[in-house]
Amino acid sequence: MEKWLYCASQLSQWDALVVFGKLVDNYEIRLDSLWKQPDWAYLKDVILKAQVDETPKFRIIQAYFALHEKNTNGVAEAENIVGKGVDLALEQWWQLPEMSVHARIPLLQQFQLVEVQESARIIVDIANGNKVAGSSVVGVHGSLYADLKDILETWRLRTPNEWDGLTVWYDLLQWRNEMYNGVIDAFREFSTTNPQLHHLGYRDKAWNVNKLAHIARKQGLNDVCVSILEKMYGHSTMEVQEAFVKIREQAKAYLEMRGGGSLPVAVI
Repeated sequence: MEKWLYCASQLSQWDALVVFGKLVDNYEIRLDSLWKQPDWAYLKDVILKAQVDETPKFRIIQAYFALHEKNTNGVAEAENIVGKGVDLALEQWWQLPEMSVHARIPLLQQFQLVEVQESARIIVDIANGNKVAGSSVVGVHGSLYADLKDILETWRLRTPNEWDGLTVWYDLLQWRNEMYNGVIDAFREFSTTNPQLHHLGYRDKAWNVNKLAHIARKQGLNDVCVSILEKMYGHSTMEVQEAFVKIREQAKAYLEMRGGGSLPVAVI
């Protein structure tokens, strides 16, 4: 059973994992899969009923849910949850054997808690920036949204190792994908007043999706690569450079699939 769960997670079969988690009454599996679908409405229902051990991962998911609404109340709640998550992570860290390196790797990967803190800063920066911009001329001040731009640039530079499992990448980039959606929604009306800000979320979201698909393909998961490219971006327009990367990844994935066959027309 553990091997099946591992394979299903590596293949990003979150629907199947949610169904399985419900059948065996395992809240931990359901929680970890629902936010990746993402199904926030169902996740809310599960979180309220969840009976799982207090772990850093559980705290991360709680913080994700708190930030999902993209408001300052959620930010305050998420910061409180993150504090508890850090305490749990440090407590587990000190319980590990001193010379055990491999035992620490999963816990190190759970220190995505810093991503939650940065996500909270993005939400606050957007809220504060919109207040200032709304009182004058939208998008004129170059100093607005400085925190947001710095964090998005840092996220491109801070990624897992290429040899880390796809689930490690998926955990990180799926949440960032949610934040890029928030950036897109915040600047949707800026297309004429500030095109650079308007395209900011689209550009980083496309890079994020292409990067995850690339890692899936490099790890031999060509079906997952194609699925990510087809479903995760979700918008009808994409910058030319990222559109080229998407088509290239699609083509390479299809060519590497066993059985070959003709390549379908890429949808940008």
